[in-house]
Amino acid sequence: MIQQPVLKLSNISYSRDTVPVLHNLNLEISKGCIHAIAGDHGAGKSCLSEILSGALRPQSGEITYNGITYTPGMNKEYKKQPVMLVGHESSLFESFSIAQNLLLPDMMYYFRPFYEKKNTALAKKYLDEYNCKLEPWELVKNISTSERQVVFILRILIRNPDIILLDSSFDYLNVTDTEYIKKILFSLRSQGKTIVYFTNRIDDIFSFAESVSILKKGTIIWSGQIADIDRINLIRMCYTEVMKDQNFMNSDQEFYELFKFNEAIIHNLPISIIVTDFDNRIRILNKSARTFFNLPDNENIMLPVENLFGDKSDEVWIQIKTIIDSEVVKEIYNIKINLKDEIRIVNVKTFPIHDGDQIIGHILLIQDITRQEALREQVILSENLASVGLLAAGVAHEINNPLEIVYNHISYLKYNIKNPSLLETLNELEEEMDSIRQIVSNLISFSGSQKIVEENVDMNELIEKLINLIKINAIHKKIDIKFYKKTEKIFLTANKNEIKQVLLNLIKNSIEAMPEGGEINIITEVKRFDNERLLQIFFEDAGPGIAENEINNIFLPFYSNKKRQGKNLGLGLSVSYGIIEKYGGRITVENIKGRGCRFIITFILDPVDSRVQ
Repeated sequence: MIQQPVLKLSNISYSRDTVPVLHNLNLEISKGCIHAIAGDHGAGKSCLSEILSGALRPQSGEITYNGITYTPGMNKEYKKQPVMLVGHESSLFESFSIAQNLLLPDMMYYFRPFYEKKNTALAKKYLDEYNCKLEPWELVKNISTSERQVVFILRILIRNPDIILLDSSFDYLNVTDTEYIKKILFSLRSQGKTIVYFTNRIDDIFSFAESVSILKKGTIIWSGQIADIDRINLIRMCYTEVMKDQNFMNSDQEFYELFKFNEAIIHNLPISIIVTDFDNRIRILNKSARTFFNLPDNENIMLPVENLFGDKSDEVWIQIKTIIDSEVVKEIYNIKINLKDEIRIVNVKTFPIHDGDQIIGHILLIQDITRQEALREQVILSENLASVGLLAAGVAHEINNPLEIVYNHISYLKYNIKNPSLLETLNELEEEMDSIRQIVSNLISFSGSQKIVEENVDMNELIEKLINLIKINAIHKKIDIKFYKKTEKIFLTANKNEIKQVLLNLIKNSIEAMPEGGEINIITEVKRFDNERLLQIFFEDAGPGIAENEINNIFLPFYSNKKRQGKNLGLGLSVSYGIIEKYGGRITVENIKGRGCRFIITFILDPVDSRVQ
């Protein structure tokens, strides 16, 4: 005699807002088995689980339970049958105890303090029956996410249903709790209970279920025993378009390799990918995302995604949440994220994930554009300096002509006037004219691009000589200059006097930034980047730093952040910028957390230079 299925669905259909979710679905489930319903996101798994539990009434079709057929109009009668659903997320009261959550509402004695001891004892009895180590008086808010899911599953099991529906119920369990719950369910199966497990996790299907049905686009396309299908064909049917003439039962090594290839592409894409669920908890992180946020390989899944961007009040998270909560594709640009005291600039784009007409999560694409922004700002600064340089060159040459005439007249007057007081006045005029000449000379240096006589400059030796030169003055101003060289000898092909001018300018600026004294750190090292050898020189001081809204203007001519002190940086940094750029180098500046700023000079060294040790 052929055994009748405990559950049979015939031509079940359901639509949300005219969008079909299930369409003429037929399904049979045998008594006393673990049956998996496999399908991709959007296949209709959650809708089907709610219909099987009676929580949702189908719009057409019939459900037969233990030989009794129920039409959509008989949904109220069907809901009385011992079929219970465990959702993918626990719905517990966090401020209530485990005992109260287990027994609410139908198994609890009167909800009064007088009965609390009796309720706790009853809950303890159930926990002991299932060999659960949790204490009944413990508040739910004090236990882990995995333990909450255990409590939620036990809450269903102690009501002794004949059919247990699990909608992705293992997703929130850790490995230990997953094995614990599976052991209980295997035991219940041996007692004649029927378990229906809705999932998209292929490994769970083969380690847990005995039979499987594949749900795709709202209909069952295949049902059978686990032994009758391999992983490759199961993946093929769940996650790829299925043609009517395909032979599903033939293993396809080419397909498997393509699947693994696509998986490798996602995890190794040079853009950060994060997949979240409906509650904005992390479900998937690819390799780039873990590297960007500096996360270990085996943690941070199921944590709130705002943990990556700050707390709920953080301005960055507020911006990102506005696009995560959207039902359409959204993106925001040039967001600054603080990652362990390092500011990164990113573009964020979100894509909603639909299950039928419901949004069940989002995909976040995070593009790190920090380097591109730095290069863009560098180009803008270079263009500004180039424009100012052309103007400066013209002005300098125009000033030089009348300046030379004034010099000649002063010299003539000095040789033809004997009055001491007039001579003193002429000397003072000549000193002021020297100052003007120096400014003009700086303008010409700033605007010039022609290299003068070059030599092989030992940078470490040059820095040490400059430090010895200004050491006495630095000590007098309570400045301690420390030099750290990570490479013994570093040779740069350049004009020694120009490089000396750059180094002196930066040391002078650092000293002036600390009128009360402080420490200057100078560091030299050689790095390799994209097959290039780079010389980097760091100048760090403990001054007040530079206002963030002014940091991009620091290299412009005559810019100063010391005007209130009656001082002016003049052309020092602008000339230094021009000299460094002339030799193919780059200079940048950044504030140091806490106090001070750091200038970084970078030169590209020759590909092979045995003199660098």
